[in-house]
Amino acid sequence: MMIRHIFLLFIILPCIQAWAQYDISLLNSEVMIKAKEEKVFSFDLKEGDEVILDFDMVKGKQIQEIELKQYGGSKIYTAANVEEIKSQKINILQTGKYKLYFRNNGLTNRVFHFSLKRSLSLSEIPKYYPDLEWVTVYDTLYKLIERPVLVRSDTLIYNLTDKTAKISAQWRPGQGSSCFGFTLPENTVTWSYYIGVDQAGIKAFNNAVNMLNKNMGPVLVRLPNYGPLAALALGGASFLTSLNTGEDVDYYLSNKDQESGFENKKGFKYFKKGKVINDFSAMHEPLNGSYLFCFSNDNKFRSVNVTLKIVSVSIHQVWENKTERIMVIQEKKIPKPAKN
Repeated sequence: MMIRHIFLLFIILPCIQAWAQYDISLLNSEVMIKAKEEKVFSFDLKEGDEVILDFDMVKGKQIQEIELKQYGGSKIYTAANVEEIKSQKINILQTGKYKLYFRNNGLTNRVFHFSLKRSLSLSEIPKYYPDLEWVTVYDTLYKLIERPVLVRSDTLIYNLTDKTAKISAQWRPGQGSSCFGFTLPENTVTWSYYIGVDQAGIKAFNNAVNMLNKNMGPVLVRLPNYGPLAALALGGASFLTSLNTGEDVDYYLSNKDQESGFENKKGFKYFKKGKVINDFSAMHEPLNGSYLFCFSNDNKFRSVNVTLKIVSVSIHQVWENKTERIMVIQEKKIPKPAKN
């Protein structure tokens, strides 16, 4: 996301006055101009320069026209019926050759004095004024930064799996095992599972649901799909309890690509397993991808019904661009102000 910077500059005026007085002379002359005559002076300037024009009459009332223009371009300054000009600043927008015109449209000769100076930038001052003493000053800048700001964060609970399957006894050829796949949604931050065998396992889970409904606060009541597994994943009271008696089942939690290995009992890899009557846990990793719960029944004669429930919790964040205003102190060196 793009971050846009805008600077509002509050400059310390005495500092500007301290170094803006340093300039170099481009032209400085007393000129006699005849009636109906035009005087032209040429010089080079570059983009970003600031020139300062001073003018006063020595003999005669006024000069009818003064004009500064770029060679082959348009006028950038003009004045009519001029008697005096004091420190007229003119900004140069393009690099090139410039001409300064003085036109006497009157019937008598005139004499005037003028000077044209170019203000020096800070980097140029040492070249022309090598003996100056420099001091450190500080400018205050207000910086506007456009940055993303979190406006809302929504907690989303997904019921990924809620199914019951019969795991046959081992005596049946090719039976006694089963796998269930699931995929974690985008932005999953935690998830949990519950495994229960036969009616005892289902009853234990339903008891937790009833207890949670009795003790749930008003905020959680409004949260869609909030139940014992969501509470478990989020670190709340789930009211789930472990069973000590009943039929059990072996389970394995593995990557999605391990299903054939489990069925063939060759090269099967898993990262979590257990032999349980019921089992439940919050999982904080992995948080993306597809996985398997695989079950096997080592009872040679009795089938079992296994209930598997999986819930995930995702965070959906909504962002907006906001503009913040911060103050920055900028240090720089300038020529030491001259004493009055």
